[in-house]
Amino acid sequence: MEFTRIMREITHRALLEKDSQDMPSEWKNVIHHWRNNLADMIAEAFHPDKEYRKSTIGYWEENLDQLLAAGAPSELLIEQVCSFREEAAESLRDMAKQNGWEDEIYEQWDRQFHKTTDDIICWTSEKASTMMRRRLLAAEAKVKMLSIPIIRVSDEIAVISLVGDLDTKRTNDLMEKALQYGASRSLNCMVIDLSGVEFIDTRIAHELLRTVKAIKITGMSVKLTGIRPEIAQTFVKLGVNLNDIQVFSSLHQVL
Repeated sequence: MEFTRIMREITHRALLEKDSQDMPSEWKNVIHHWRNNLADMIAEAFHPDKEYRKSTIGYWEENLDQLLAAGAPSELLIEQVCSFREEAAESLRDMAKQNGWEDEIYEQWDRQFHKTTDDIICWTSEKASTMMRRRLLAAEAKVKMLSIPIIRVSDEIAVISLVGDLDTKRTNDLMEKALQYGASRSLNCMVIDLSGVEFIDTRIAHELLRTVKAIKITGMSVKLTGIRPEIAQTFVKLGVNLNDIQVFSSLHQVL
């Protein structure tokens, strides 16, 4: 039997019978193209040449990558595969009956067909998960960069202007970024502006002072500015000695 020809007839018949139903309009064209490739790939899974099968799968996976990168929802793609699978499996049963296939042949084809669709669902899920992880890591890196903004205002001075709440992770990021930025640019002074920070508890105050000390150890001087009354009270309660740190009322005064 011409395995691939018969399976292509089955898969494309299923494709036509279930074409683009209940699909968001913005994805109809791209997913229609992807479904055509899917129908061909399932048919080629029955090709006797192993290398040929691999090349077909590789082309389809590339198309899948493009779809996911464009933002196509993975759950929509998997739903399409499952729906397509039901239609094609039914067509396969009908063809087996019409042509009087032996049970052994039909069962062999049926196993291969379902194994292929299982693999497709797994690949789609894995690729979507990988792409999601990459996006999350990229977003996290961007948030980290934006949460600790450093502006170089002269050859020797840079300003870190903090806004919002501080926690242990953010103060650790502050130390890491300040040290790396200062060392890579040979700065002499780092100004930490706290005017956008409304509250600091005792634990974060300790972390902040630890950061100041670490920056000073590298040879840079540190200037604090924009300390609110509430933050000043926290420093007083801690008995913090700020004699070694220059403190200014505003960033304008520092500059």
